[in-house]
Order: sequence, then C-alpha cells, then structure tokens
Amino acid sequence: MDSDDAIFGQHPLRWLVEQARMRELDATPVVAPESSMEHVGAVNDLDAAYASGAGVRLQPRSWPSVDRAALDGLLEVLVMAEPDIDLFLELGESSGPIAERAAIAEVNAVAAAHDFRSISVGVSAFPDLAGVARGVSEFSRSDLEVFLTVRDEVNVEIGFADTAIQRADQVDLGVDPKLLTISAVLRYTTADHWLIAKGGLFKASGGRSEGGAALVPALDLLVGHSEYRTPFGTEADDWIDQVRASSASPGNPQTWRKWGTLRHLRVTASQLAT
Repeated sequence: MDSDDAIFGQHPLRWLVEQARMRELDATPVVAPESSMEHVGAVNDLDAAYASGAGVRLQPRSWPSVDRAALDGLLEVLVMAEPDIDLFLELGESSGPIAERAAIAEVNAVAAAHDFRSISVGVSAFPDLAGVARGVSEFSRSDLEVFLTVRDEVNVEIGFADTAIQRADQVDLGVDPKLLTISAVLRYTTADHWLIAKGGLFKASGGRSEGGAALVPALDLLVGHSEYRTPFGTEADDWIDQVRASSASPGNPQTWRKWGTLRHLRVTASQLAT
C-alpha cells in the first residue's frame, strides 16, 4: 500500500483484504522489505485472523544475492513460518538472457536456503502507453518469454508473477481523474504481443469528448490485425464484434479494462497450462 492512513478506523491493507473476503474473494496480503512497520503489523494481524500467510515481494535491489539482510530482516518481523509465505522475485523491466540467468541463479539459491510456500518470478514488461499513436500498436510480451525460460531451467516449480495489462509502477497516477484527458484504449493480449487499440478522446475539455464511440474506429482496425482472435477467441472478442455490429455498448474505460483483463487471463492461463 502507498499509505498507512486509516480507512474507517483500519489500516488500508486490512480494510482491503476484509472487503475482498466479504465478497468471497481470496486475498493474501503482500509485504516488502521497504514496507512500513504499520504495514507489517497489518500483515501479521491478517495472518492471525485468517491464517492467510503473506506474499513477500523482492525487487532486484533486495534479492538475497544483492542484500541478504533485506529478506532476513523482513522474516524476523513477520510472525509466520516460511511455509506460509509466497515469495515473489521481481526483475523490474529487465529481460533478455542476462536477466534470465540472474533469475535462474536466484531462484535456485533461494529454494535451497528457504522453505517458502511458493516462489514466483515476474517482469514488469507492460509498456508505458504515454504518447502511443492512434491505431493499433504492437508490444512484445517479454515478461512471459523470460518466465518460460526460467521455469524450464530452475530446480523447483515456480509461478508466474503477472501484472496483467497494467504497469506495476503506474497504479497510482497521483492526479484527480476529473482533470485528465482520457483517450479510448483497449489493451488486447495475443500469444506473443500486447496490441494497443487507441481511438479518439473519450473525455476531454472544450467539447472534444466522444464518449465510448471514440473506441469503435480502433476496434475496426484491431479486428483487421493478423493476430485478432489468436491463439483463440474469448468473451472479450465476442463483445468487440457486438460493439462493431452496434448490438452492444462500447462502454467506458472500466469496461475496456474489464474485457482486456479477461482476455489476458484466458490467454496467459492457457499458455502456462500447455
């Protein structure tokens, strides 16, 4: 969490997890060496209340091979045993052979020294969409490429720490959404690429707003792309076809994120399973 300020008298992490549980959703609290003691305390409280364990995120600067004290110090203040902890080794935006070799060595070393519930590897590879042109743009899914290489060469089973269709460093824009100019954008996952279909202005000042209709020309271009509906179609593709046929509303940014995330999860889960 970015803040320890209370929400309805609770630490925001505890409030978030309990809101998820009220909706019958599993939510495991996550902590990192740089987390505040208030945050660590909330993680411990949640484990005591729900036996949830915790996720531990390690950025490259906190990997044991770089700073052993970072992980050791965090484990000392967590009140749970290692088999109740999911470890996430993050590579940042690094990719390619050097990043793969580093991750392979780190996973093997951590697995030999600890007894964590699980170990996952992740790369924050989703592109920064600032300045992306209208139309359909392609970006390589290098995060999955790195993970598959690492998975095939480590000594233990590992998971994929996927940030889906969101950059991990851009969750909080720090700007009031009411002040933003918003373009119509659909994020579309294929086996090897993210396709970014960008239309006109969904929201803007001076009468320039087009609403959901701003996305439709971009969807027309997306459907004409050679990777549309590959490796298979999903409910998101059915929605796209319905919008183009004027039998469904083009919606808004929340709608576009929902369908983009659903397709990403369907495609990625299939790739990992096969």
